[in-house]
Amino acid sequence: MPRSQAAPLMPSDIKIAVPPLDMEPVFAANQRALKAASEAQAHMISRVTKFNSELFGFVNRRLDQDRCAAKEISRCQTPQDMMSIYAKFAERAMKDYSEEIGLLAGIYADQAREALEDAQHQVEEVIEPAADAVNGENNTKEKAA
Repeated sequence: MPRSQAAPLMPSDIKIAVPPLDMEPVFAANQRALKAASEAQAHMISRVTKFNSELFGFVNRRLDQDRCAAKEISRCQTPQDMMSIYAKFAERAMKDYSEEIGLLAGIYADQAREALEDAQHQVEEVIEPAADAVNGENNTKEKAA
């Protein structure tokens, strides 16, 4: 008896109920996330630049004062002259460092606040709309049931 062969199964023969998948909300969420992340990155780079600019400016000013003090000390005729110049130099250095630490701490505090604002902005731009979309879907499903 000849064996009957079944026709091969074709992909078009398979019928599965698949709900349509709308990728638009996913793309929109990704776009919002990318925008918020790049804004936060730009702000972070700006903050680092501001902080480093102040710090390097301070180091530059201090090095200039160090060189001037070294020149003055090299021209001293007596140990008393040298001690007087060195005392003024040390007093000025302590004052400068103290002021700079206060200034840098203020910049750091402002930047920490700005970083928190950036994080809050990211939440508002990305997470909240996504949560609203999910909650909207859930509410629609609940109303349909």
